[in-house]
Parts: sequence; C-alpha cells; structure tokens
Amino acid sequence: MYRKINLCLIFVCGLQTLQLCTCKYSVSNSAKNRLLDAALRADHHKDVYASMSEAHRRAWNGEGGRSIRDMIDQITHLHTTLLVEVKLVGFEGFRAGQQGLSVEADDLLRYLRAIYKEMPSVVLQPKVENLVVKPQVDFVVSKAPPSLTQRLNAALQQAVSVEKSRPTYQPHTDLLLSAHVVDDVIRTDQIHADNGHASSTDTPVFTVYLLHPKVMADLEAYSYSFEAANEARPQWWSSCPGNHWVSSSSPYMWVDIGAGPLSYGPGRGHQGQVFPHTFPLPRHYKAGLINRAILPDLAAMVWSACQHMLWPPLLHSHVSLKPKVVVQVIHMHDSLGPPTDRLKQ
Repeated sequence: MYRKINLCLIFVCGLQTLQLCTCKYSVSNSAKNRLLDAALRADHHKDVYASMSEAHRRAWNGEGGRSIRDMIDQITHLHTTLLVEVKLVGFEGFRAGQQGLSVEADDLLRYLRAIYKEMPSVVLQPKVENLVVKPQVDFVVSKAPPSLTQRLNAALQQAVSVEKSRPTYQPHTDLLLSAHVVDDVIRTDQIHADNGHASSTDTPVFTVYLLHPKVMADLEAYSYSFEAANEARPQWWSSCPGNHWVSSSSPYMWVDIGAGPLSYGPGRGHQGQVFPHTFPLPRHYKAGLINRAILPDLAAMVWSACQHMLWPPLLHSHVSLKPKVVVQVIHMHDSLGPPTDRLKQ
C-alpha cells in the first residue's frame, strides 16, 4: 500500500512539477515522457523513484543544484530583500550612578537573523489579493560613534535642567520632555548617513535608532511629548507621553528604552495598547543579567517596528475616521422630573 501511494504522488506531483518548470527551464518532452513511462511500467510493488536511472534521479533531487521545490518557489514567488540598519546609541556599559548596559552589535544581529523575516504582500485595490512578492528583511547593526552619544546626552541634560528650573516643577515627579530635543540630534546624524552611502545597493530602506542615553541620576522617570514646534507644552495628565518617534521626512525612527514606564492605548484592548512591560525598560532587568536578557526583547521590538513601518499588513490599513461623534447619554433618576442642574453637570 505504501508503494502504491508513493507511486501516485510521484506520478501526479511529478507531472505537475514538470509542467511548471517547462515555462522557464525548458524541460524537454523526452524527460516528461521518461517519467510517464517509468510510472506506467513500474510494478506496483516497486518504488517509481527507485526504478529510475541514476542520471534521472539526480535531475530530481537538490544535490549540487536547485531542487524541484526551489525551482517552483522561484517561479511562483518573487523574492526581494529590504535592508534595515539598527544603530545602538549609549550602550557602552557601566555609567556612574546608573545601571550599566552593554550591547554588542554582533550579539543583537544574531538574534535579528534568527527571526523568520518573511512578510506577506496584500493589496486592497481594486480587490483584496495576496501577491506573489515575498519581501525578506536583512539587518545590519552598528554602534553609533561616541560623538553622537555625547551630543544626545548633552541635549537631554540641558532639556532636563530647563524643565527643573520651571516654577511648576515638583521633585520626584515624572518629567515630560519634548521629542524634538532628541529628534534634532538624530535627524542630523541621519542626514550625514544618507549622504555617506556610496551606492543604492548598500543604502538601508529604514534605520532604527535604539537609544539608552545618560540622564541625571536623580531623575526617577521621564517621557516625551509630541507637540509641534509652535505649540505650548502640554501637562503630563493632559497629553499622551511616549518613548519613540517616527520621522515623516526621512526613513528612520528612534526608541529611547530609558523613557517610561508608559501605559496608553485603547482601554478595552485591541491594537495599540502599551503597558509598562511592552518596551524593554532597563530597570525591569536584573543588573547581572541585563546584557544578555535584553537582547531578545530588543530584537523583537525592532522586528515589530519593521512589520509596522516597512511592509504594513492588511490589519494596519486605512482607518475610517468620522469628523463628528454623537454620544448618547441616558440619565436615570428616581423622580418625576430630572434635576436640571445635575443633568447639565
């Protein structure tokens, strides 16, 4: 029974495979005829593959060349590679008064390369379809030069000093900094990097800056606000603070893993929820294990950013927004007439 099933599988799949390969690899009719003759003449108690000649078997396996499965995959799928650059800023190790964090570029790269980096391609118009294009992500990880780390630390320390000098500042409270303080430094580095690439082949399509800056030791927690340059700074309770920024003028983003912890997003779940442990915050790791324990979390965060920014799936398609929302309020009371004063409140 086993050989009969094997006979049918090789017979059917083999003919279909040869028909697919004929359009690109010009498999001759004689090869198909030999396979057909071998399948028809083979004894039911013998394996069709075993009854073939050695030369014919070599043509159907993948030793020393492409297998039939590889040939079909190349015909039916178009592979493309997207190069993503990851820059580590401020991961040099121990620093006075703060938890040391040392991440080597090669260590993080090994985790990134272990990720299954193939993404589906979906189009919405004129109808929803899956395309044969299969983009794959390749990573290059490097440590930023010390000059970039120094400029970032100086800009943040100056911003913290300005915020602490305000009359409304209260010690031991979360500090809200403008994201433009960091983005001005990162954007300058990105402009120099874009001008320094020799050719388009080594130019990354997107750059992720992972930041671990040195801020004042007595600062318990901080995060960033995202108001425009000409807008007033919002208060902590009236804003939606964050720890990352995506540029709208150049293909890069940055994430400050020292900012937070944060909690925001839809209260009833679904996409977009952020909890204190969503981002890898150094204070959540043991001091002696952080250098290794944080690596898979950093890699997962980078991969999540690539899925969202490089090749967004159908789930992240256009969201229908209404200019007006009508909220119906039902006031239940135990009297014949509603208390108008409380109803207005």
